[in-house]
Order: sequence, then C-alpha cells, then structure tokens
Amino acid sequence: MKKEKKMFRDTCKKYNYFTTDDAEALKQMQEIEKLCEKLNLTSLQELNQALKSGSEEEAKQAYHSKVRSYLEMSNTTVMQDIHYVQLPTIDS
Repeated sequence: MKKEKKMFRDTCKKYNYFTTDDAEALKQMQEIEKLCEKLNLTSLQELNQALKSGSEEEAKQAYHSKVRSYLEMSNTTVMQDIHYVQLPTIDS
C-alpha cells in the first residue's frame, strides 16, 4: 500500500498536480492526500495504472474522474448519514 501511495503522489507531482496555477496545485495536493487515505489498495493500483498508461491529458482525466467519484461517494455517505438522523420531538 505504501508503495502505491508513493507512486500515486510521485506521478501527480510529475504532472505538476494537473494544473499550472499554484493555488490550484495546493488544492490538488490536499485531494491527493484524501484519496491516499480513503482508497483501498485495489482502487489505488487501478488509478496508478490509469495514470501511467497514457498521455498527461489521459492521466489528468483519470485523476479527475477518480476525484469526482470520491466526492460523489462522500456526498452520498453524508446524505445517508443526514437521512438517518432523527430530529428530536418537541413536547407541548
């Protein structure tokens, strides 16, 4: 797992975090760390394979696709958590 995380970080760094803007690069570094924490080994291996299998533009698309998937999954989990919260009843 450690090797896969390093490979992912190094590949993203090689492509300057898929941006030319320094502020955006910082944001992407944060997203990369979130993905490293949340992805399982198989997902990380698949992402690394996608990042290395094509051009820089294809790597960028693969990266952004994984970030979108992660964000959608996170939002779904948050919405499910909100859905299951019971509001307190007000006694009259």
